[in-house]
Amino acid sequence: MTAASLSVAGAAGDNSVQVNGLADFGSSVTATLEYTPGSGRTTVVDAPTQVSTETLAVTDGSVTVQVTGRDDLGACRLLPTPA
Repeated sequence: MTAASLSVAGAAGDNSVQVNGLADFGSSVTATLEYTPGSGRTTVVDAPTQVSTETLAVTDGSVTVQVTGRDDLGACRLLPTPA
């Protein structure tokens, strides 16, 4: 099975993340974005919050995912899977 898991953190506001190396995932991926607040580093949280799920076309082995409204203390996990 083809799988990936990426951590994205350290930047506030609206950002975009380009993920390369996805040619083996096929022509499109489902990108699920989860968020854990900065307090999750020192206080137990039940689970990350799912922020978005979208299907994106893979172009030249890459996709770009929009990450909006984040704070610089929280962290996101991006899970691209073959669509």
